Amino acid sequence: NFYGSGSLGTVIKDHYPNRDQIDVPLNTKIIISFRPAVSTTFFITDTSGNGILGDCKNIGDSNFVWQTDCDTLKPSIPGPGGVDLIDIKRGDTGALIRGANVLASYENGKVYTIVIRPFDYLGSDTEKIPYTVRIGKGVLTDDPANGNKSVFEGFPSGRDCYEWNFTCDTKLDVTPPHVVDVFPARTSTEAKNTAIQITFDKAMDPTTVQGSFSDGTGADANAYILNGSSVFIKKSTNIDTVPLGNFRLVNNYRTMEFASSVICGQNACGGNVYCMPVADGAIASYELLLRAGRAFSATSFEAMPFSGVMDASGNALDGDADGQVDRATYPPLGAVFDTQKVPDNYFGWTFALEDRLDLVPPFINNTTPGPNATFVLPNDEWSMVFSKRMLNGSLYEIGISVSPATIDPPCRSPRVGDVQPDGTVVSVRADGSQKVLMSHCGFVTNQTRIYYIPIVDSRVQDAHYNCLYPGKGPNALIQNSNNSVVCDSANPTNCCAVDNNTNPFCCNGLASNDSRQTCLDKLK
Repeated sequence: NFYGSGSLGTVIKDHYPNRDQIDVPLNTKIIISFRPAVSTTFFITDTSGNGILGDCKNIGDSNFVWQTDCDTLKPSIPGPGGVDLIDIKRGDTGALIRGANVLASYENGKVYTIVIRPFDYLGSDTEKIPYTVRIGKGVLTDDPANGNKSVFEGFPSGRDCYEWNFTCDTKLDVTPPHVVDVFPARTSTEAKNTAIQITFDKAMDPTTVQGSFSDGTGADANAYILNGSSVFIKKSTNIDTVPLGNFRLVNNYRTMEFASSVICGQNACGGNVYCMPVADGAIASYELLLRAGRAFSATSFEAMPFSGVMDASGNALDGDADGQVDRATYPPLGAVFDTQKVPDNYFGWTFALEDRLDLVPPFINNTTPGPNATFVLPNDEWSMVFSKRMLNGSLYEIGISVSPATIDPPCRSPRVGDVQPDGTVVSVRADGSQKVLMSHCGFVTNQTRIYYIPIVDSRVQDAHYNCLYPGKGPNALIQNSNNSVVCDSANPTNCCAVDNNTNPFCCNGLASNDSRQTCLDKLK
């Protein structure tokens, strides 16, 4: 593993391309999400000259030029007294790329996610070339009250960084992204304590799809607009408040997820449940519209920055999935839900929310590997199936402990979706359950015995903000392979036999009254 790999899951929330990905297109952007907010002052140059770090000027202008109109990445300064920032270099020769633009995704004035676009295409059209991205200790938190410390503060010397590698293919990505799953489903009715999820078939550019809703100039009555003017939501006339909360791009940048910030109850763990606006005793109707990025021409999906929804290679959304570039009016004129229901925008998605709460907690159906699995190989699958659709953002709280401790703890990042025999990916299975695959660094096999202890606690929630029920899961006593048995309503004897009064907790697939820490100490 690369130095600092354990930072993925603790300091680095997620990134694209993935670690060790081998099919990366030449025109890819590099996306990095941090857990703490980062200070852009230290690694972005204000090339656009407008005082905003991580943006572009002349958007929509036919004379737009990436290198001069968008802010740029500051290079590291090597040697004593230098600064260790973000470097991208060839993995075979060690040569640094010529330079890159940097776009920042702001959330309440803070930056957690950045998008890096190299000046030149990565790789070659004749050979596959490896690259390494290194995030150094010179990247600082946006926390002036505490001295803007390094994001790697507290890490041992030599491991106060994060590196990963990927390999570029020999082709450009000119295929547009498509919406493949929405929740609540079209024309469905859900409880008011629901998240909103939009899943695409590719990793997406976060710069225009993250943030909060506000009143939009020129939008329909009863409609609100997301920061960036790319996502619009319209609500029924019996609702007079903007949906409070934030859209975030999660699931390796494939899922847009809106989590409300309005508390409306408590889940079984005593934690908060959050709701969308719904009048007492009533049903509220909602409609969403996504505006596709503005294509540079009528023959290519390549889109202008900050102009709408696009993928990590800069291809505009193909809302009607016809493979044709359909350039909608830009910017929108008049009422959005009248003028913008056109290709390639994504529209016609309506659903209803009723004045009730879904308070059914999720539990784990089965795991891979199962409890007490042995001879696990470095790149074996680590996954779990939950009984319900999950809140993607909460899955980043799934942890893992190691005994004896390794120098670099295992990196991990959740991926939601189940690959079907035909290669397609479904978000939720027919029975309503959902598979979560944990992308991870290689498990260690160069010692006599290493124990890995995944930890899934009440911070993990379903799409209705219900915390995980820790007293139901696969029973370790009847496991007959490295995969666990399936625990569900059809197979109750396969479940960890807890008693809510005396043994309310499953510790390694067995009923227990231990706390999480006691269980962890016992297993170690």
